[in-house]
Amino acid sequence: MPPKYKNTKKSLRFSLSKRTPKETTRRSTTTSNDAMSRGIARGRLAEEHKAWQKNHPHGFVAKPKTLPDGTVNLMVWHCTIPGKTGTDWDGGFFPLTLHFSEDYPSKPPKCKFPPGFFHPNVYPSGTVYLSILNEDSDATEYKKRVRQQSKQYPPLV
Repeated sequence: MPPKYKNTKKSLRFSLSKRTPKETTRRSTTTSNDAMSRGIARGRLAEEHKAWQKNHPHGFVAKPKTLPDGTVNLMVWHCTIPGKTGTDWDGGFFPLTLHFSEDYPSKPPKCKFPPGFFHPNVYPSGTVYLSILNEDSDATEYKKRVRQQSKQYPPLV
């Protein structure tokens, strides 16, 4: 049963303190679910880090960020991707940072290259653009870039 609100501060405090056991349980369950999801993300990342250390593709690097005090932040990973052999990318080792949220693995990590990194699927800010991720954060920047390029290459008439 929801608390009854009255006009005075004293009665409002009194009515809010009279929660039913069901309401109290519901609130604590939500809090424990939030804590559990944080534990799920970090637990999953710890498992994936162990698996990566045992077996990963040659030339690729992925490590959780190490803080100055020596602790490891599993929510941010520094990675290096080797350029594919036989392409213009060959011989390069390209840095990438992965930012995981507490909603991982339900929500994918944010991938970011250094600002100014050139690739058709990377904004000038370094954010990776993939339409399947439905990322709207840099959509304005992308549209601006397309318009600038359109002006740079006008129609040949």
